[in-house]
Amino acid sequence: MVYNPIESDYDRIYLRAIRTVDLVDVKKNKYDGHDSFVTIDLRSSSKTLKFGKGANLPAASSWQFTSTSSDEDIGELIQITGMDAVPSNENDFLYFDVYVDGGFIGEGRYPLRVYNQISDTGLYTKKVKQVEIYSNNSNTPVGCVEIDLEYVG
Repeated sequence: MVYNPIESDYDRIYLRAIRTVDLVDVKKNKYDGHDSFVTIDLRSSSKTLKFGKGANLPAASSWQFTSTSSDEDIGELIQITGMDAVPSNENDFLYFDVYVDGGFIGEGRYPLRVYNQISDTGLYTKKVKQVEIYSNNSNTPVGCVEIDLEYVG
C-alpha cells in the first residue's frame, strides 16, 4: 500500500481477485469453440459496506470484476469501505456470484468478519484464499475464486 495524504483516515480493506479456478464445463464454448467469459459480481451481507477503486471515486453496494476466461488472472484490486459503520458484534460475508457468458452458474460466500476478527490474508502473499462456488440448483461445487485481502484500519 502507498500512503496517500489526501485520503482521510478510516477503516478499509483492499481485496484482490486473483483468478477463477476449475470452473466446471466452461473451458470452451460449445457453439464456437472459443473460451467462455467468466464474470464475478461481489456484494456484501451488510448494507454499509461499499466497493470502489479508491477514495476519490464513488463507491457502490456491489462490484463487477472484469470478465476473463476461466483460469485467467483477474488481478483487479478494489477497496471495501464502511467497516467502521458496522457493529462489531455482527458477522459480515462477501458473496461472489459467478456468471459464464452471462448465465448464472453459482455463488460463493466468504466470511469477511466474524465478530471482531477480520479475515486478513495480506496482499501479494502466498496466503491466497479460495472461495468455493456452489451451484444453486444442486448445491454442488462448480469451482472457486482465489482472493487475497488486507485490512487497513
